[in-house]
Amino acid sequence: MEETTDEWWECPLFAPPGSVIPRLEGVSAEEQRVPSALAALSHVLYDEETPQERAELIREHGNRFFRHGPRFQKEAVRLYTEAIGVGCDVPEVIAANYNNRAAAHLKLCNYGYALQDVRKCLDAEPHNVKAMLRGAVAANSLHRFSEAVELCEQALRFLPPPGVANLLQKEKKRAETALHKEAAKDQARQARDEEKLEENLRVRRALQARGVQLGAPLYSQQLRTDPNTVQFGEDGRLIWPVLFVYPDLPSQGLDDQSNHCDLVCEFHEDDTFDDHLEVMFPDLGPPLPWDEHFEYRAKNLKIMYRVGWTFSAPNSSEEGVYSTIGSSKSPEDVGRWVSIPSESKLCTALSRSDYVVPLFPVFYVCPKRYQPQ
Repeated sequence: MEETTDEWWECPLFAPPGSVIPRLEGVSAEEQRVPSALAALSHVLYDEETPQERAELIREHGNRFFRHGPRFQKEAVRLYTEAIGVGCDVPEVIAANYNNRAAAHLKLCNYGYALQDVRKCLDAEPHNVKAMLRGAVAANSLHRFSEAVELCEQALRFLPPPGVANLLQKEKKRAETALHKEAAKDQARQARDEEKLEENLRVRRALQARGVQLGAPLYSQQLRTDPNTVQFGEDGRLIWPVLFVYPDLPSQGLDDQSNHCDLVCEFHEDDTFDDHLEVMFPDLGPPLPWDEHFEYRAKNLKIMYRVGWTFSAPNSSEEGVYSTIGSSKSPEDVGRWVSIPSESKLCTALSRSDYVVPLFPVFYVCPKRYQPQ
């Protein structure tokens, strides 16, 4: 009966140092390792070998583990690494060691390591089609689709066998499909960005035409709202979010989260303040829980703001102008309180020369008897 190398390696006396005998059932991998004494005897076989012979023997031993399935891939990687470390300078042997380790890394889903080994294999053996196929699989798994296409096209130029060529075409198609999807997403994203930029420029021009001054926000509630929510309505007029703050009501702290306020999400610039106050505070409606004195009725309220309560954007540093909360002016620099008629339109209030829009419009709503401090 003809003996094979595998059969010799299954004998502890002739197995390479550190080998594992996988055919032993019910024994741990550590227990299967060849004892150092027997490994010493095995040097009788290996010490006279050339680096090429030594590397090929270790690689073939790694191949045995590779063929045994998923549980043995780490041991295969270890043996292929040992074969690489022998220092053989024969290009074909170097390529085979890296190529086989790349295959084991693919089984372990170590796609980055697999691709690295493919590149080292191709450095030694540029025409290795199998390595290119493995590299394409790894590159696709890493979403490096352009690299996968490049490897497939490079391999197909060597006219591989039909089976390998079909696999290369499959990986190439997979990568090209992904690239087309990415390109479509990029185009859609670019179109959205351009549309948003054009809309912002259109809004900016509209604000300039209306004499509206933009400035830094005053309340944290504003930072929780998209500053670009000002938009054009179907009639070409602007629609704003507007924050109503109630300074007459007691607060539980220093920030606006503990103060009473309401955000009107869609306030048409041609709407009057009464249009919204009459809905929010109807004269015949029940009192709100916090309105102890039954004062918050549309006809009993006034609208106020502070002159120069924040810096306008041209007078602020552009970087971080919207990242702070509250007026950066000292109390002495903030101007007087101004009342405006509740029947005024929003556009009229925003175009006042002494009103700075703090990111988006903010107005104080309070009973007519209220006198600010």
